[in-house]
Amino acid sequence: MPGRVRLKIPAMRGDDGFFEHVAETLAGCEPVQQLLINPSTASLLIQHGDSAFDGIADYAAASGLFIVSESVDAELPAAENLTVASWSSLGVAEFDQQLTRLSAGRVDLRSLLFLGFAGLTVHQAAKGNIMSPASTFFWRALDLLNSNNDNLFKTPR
Repeated sequence: MPGRVRLKIPAMRGDDGFFEHVAETLAGCEPVQQLLINPSTASLLIQHGDSAFDGIADYAAASGLFIVSESVDAELPAAENLTVASWSSLGVAEFDQQLTRLSAGRVDLRSLLFLGFAGLTVHQAAKGNIMSPASTFFWRALDLLNSNNDNLFKTPR
């Protein structure tokens, strides 16, 4: 997709501090319109509109963040070697992004799931199924509100 670049930095996988530093630093780079980070998959998704990515790459290198390399890293899995779980995760994350974009940031997948579980709770409670289905749905809905789940559906890029 034009105006969008996905980068992997495998050496920094799981390093939340590094990716937060990258996000803070690239916030000062004018061509960057949106940046999504995922430390657990060591990835960055940079949306830059009509601006050339080369300027962003130069900014990142000058800031000491990373150097973009055109070579293929043999340690990275090829797309056809991704597991079903990885493909599913990418699909869910993409759906979450599109939902957020289409709703102008008002609804994301976590919000939609919360509302779904809340609705199922009311439905099951109205049918008299308080203990088993209703309480389980209610528990799942509350779990989605947990701040530890803020990045539950962020793109693993």
